[in-house]
This record gives sequence, C-alpha cells and structure tokens, in this order.
Amino acid sequence: MTKLIAFLKQNAISIFAFVALGAIVWFGAAHSPIQAPVKAPEQQISPVPSSQAITQPDITGFAFEGNANAPVTIVEYGDYQCPFCMRFYENTFPQLKTDYIDAGKVKFVWKDFVLFTQPSQGPDSQWAAESAQCANDQGKFFAFHGALMALHLDETNPDLTMAQLNGFAQKFGLNQQTFAACMSNHTYSNRVSASRDEGAALGIRATPSFWANGTIIEGAVPIDTFAAKIDAMLKK
Repeated sequence: MTKLIAFLKQNAISIFAFVALGAIVWFGAAHSPIQAPVKAPEQQISPVPSSQAITQPDITGFAFEGNANAPVTIVEYGDYQCPFCMRFYENTFPQLKTDYIDAGKVKFVWKDFVLFTQPSQGPDSQWAAESAQCANDQGKFFAFHGALMALHLDETNPDLTMAQLNGFAQKFGLNQQTFAACMSNHTYSNRVSASRDEGAALGIRATPSFWANGTIIEGAVPIDTFAAKIDAMLKK
C-alpha cells in the first residue's frame, strides 16, 4: 500500500494528463457531428455476377424504328425520369434518326431500365414504362415514348398521372378501354423488370446506355460519337 501511494505521488501529473486526455477524446466523440455514409449515385447499380452475363439483348416483340434488316442494331436502355435520357432524346436522337435510322443503316430499339425507384420519386418511371408497352400493343409505342419524354419527368417534377396517360391514349387514337385494362392489370410489369435485368446482365450500369452490335456506349454522348462508332461498324 505504501508503494502504491508513493507511485501515485510520483506520477500524479502523468496520471492527471492521461485522464484529461481520455475525457477530451470521449467528449469529442460524443459531441462531434455524425458523418452520413457516402451514398452511391442513384443511376448506378451493383455489378451482376459474371455467371449471369449475356452478349445480346432479346428484342422480340419490342417496337423499333428503322429498317428491320439494318446492319447495325442499337438498343437504348433508359428511364423516363432520367434527365440524361431526355438530353439524348432532344440533342442527339434527331440527327441519329435522320442520318442513320431513316437512311436504313440503324435499327433502333428502346428497352426500359428503371432506376428511379425511391419513394420520393414516386411510381412515374414504372408507370411510364408500362404505359409505353401498353401503347405498343396498339402500334403507338414511339408516339407514346415521345410524349413521355416531352414531359421532362425527373425527381423534382414527379407529375405523371393516369389522367395524363389516358389523355395520351386518346390523343394517339388508342382503344382506351384496352389501354386502361392493360395499365390496371400491370400487364407489362414483368417485361419492364426483365428489361432491366437483361441490361444489367449485358453490363449496363447507368442510363442512358446503348448496346450497339455488341458494343456498349454510355451516356448522352453527342452525335459525333455515335457516328464514329456506327461508321466503323458499317465498314466491317
């Protein structure tokens, strides 16, 4: 006991400093703001295991623009709430259509890759995707597709309503009862989900992305990028 008292007297300053430091560390940990974990961008998904990888999309039954036997097939994977999909549609697609699709060089297909699924974003992406597929039953896919793009849906403007979709059906001359039944029954819910799974298996990670004769093109790239890749494919 005598030795312990002597030790404490000799090391009183060091012991006090150690205790004080521990108190500071505890106080800082208890009162410093908690850093939220870094959230991955909404438009990315986790890699798909290689065992699920495929090399070619299935476009059976999907609407297309251009020559059915065109030497180049481009499949866009997109989401109707994706702002970069809208940018591609407005800035790049018109020239792509004029120079390559209408010229019979490219067969162009849209497939859904629904990514905007957070509660705050609402069901707009899913509803839009299903509605365009329902319109496809009556030969009006690209008319519906264009109308949906023109709405500029995104997470700050989640306005899509069934009244709007029914209005498009009327505008484009669809049988409204058939269209309404297709929507209420979610006839194409599985097709929309399968399109996303397929895209992921092809290596699609974000929207818009494009499968072009086996090559993946990512982002709302300008027409010059598409032209260079398509022209190279046409020379093969």
